[in-house]
Amino acid sequence: MKSTIQFETITDILSEELYQTRYMIGQIDEKHYIYIWTCRTGEEVVEVSTEMLNSPAHDHGAMIGTAQEIADHIEVCVGLHRDDPDEVTAEAAEEVVAELREALGL
Repeated sequence: MKSTIQFETITDILSEELYQTRYMIGQIDEKHYIYIWTCRTGEEVVEVSTEMLNSPAHDHGAMIGTAQEIADHIEVCVGLHRDDPDEVTAEAAEEVVAELREALGL
């Protein structure tokens, strides 16, 4: 079953350096955003499934929340890679976190 969540894409990042992951931020309404991450980068259009929302995994998932709730999640999940021993990965994580937070207006 696919979800039909309507949102306006604010940013869409494909980071080859950060585990070839695609990160997206979209705005659902005035207070709510959607954050999507997936290593399934071959998909041009990412359809948000109920599985992505209800059972997100480290390599494919989504969440809906306020800008701050999503930013907190990004800090924990993507931000932890800023301490990666590989400099390229660490720098990519810093850049991705900054761009995602900026998309959220933070």
